[in-house]
Amino acid sequence: RENVEGLTERAWKDVVLGRETVIDPEEPKLLNVVLELRKKGEIVKLYRFDGELEVRADGSGRIMRLDPPDNRRPGTLVRERDGIMHDVENIENYIEEDFSIRDVLLFTEFEDGEFADQTVIVVAQREAFYPEKMKLWLGDAEGGFQRSAGQVSREVVLAPEEGYEQTLLFTFADVEAGNVWSYFKVDGHYGKVRISERHSMEVSEDLDWVRFRLTFFLNPTPGDRNLETGR
Repeated sequence: RENVEGLTERAWKDVVLGRETVIDPEEPKLLNVVLELRKKGEIVKLYRFDGELEVRADGSGRIMRLDPPDNRRPGTLVRERDGIMHDVENIENYIEEDFSIRDVLLFTEFEDGEFADQTVIVVAQREAFYPEKMKLWLGDAEGGFQRSAGQVSREVVLAPEEGYEQTLLFTFADVEAGNVWSYFKVDGHYGKVRISERHSMEVSEDLDWVRFRLTFFLNPTPGDRNLETGR
């Protein structure tokens, strides 16, 4: 409420779609107001990479490789690897020989042939066991992951320029929540990845392997940190 061009204090001034309308408070009216929201900023098309990571107690597993975004048909190469180190801290000794900077690996610790740290939940009146802690590792020493505070994709829109680490630690509780997002940087490109819900994780009955499905979204323009898709 405010005075408008000498009108009494009881006068109201509303601006509806750019048009001034003076309303008498003693004669209230119901207005049909339509708000038009327009996105500020540029929408970008991100490349999508779907794949399945796996790590086994014998040291083998499946690796995702994020193909170069200038490929005619971008996608994800999933390949088998033997002798994957379980201790991610020591993997740097094998990078040049065995791994590409675009390789993504999954790690968890094993002890006596099964998950070292376990979480148990009840599913369909039966106990189910899952690894408590897991790590993602990205082969690019100049890039890596940086966890986001965003809860949904539209809140994860501008990747930080720096501050990335090659490993991303997440827990089974994160997977249960299903709303954990991380930025990532690989080969000069920025993107985002979601830690999916429990249904995207599969474990063996003997607890000697875990498989995890992930989706990465990558900006195809080198150095462009914009990840806004409007969704």
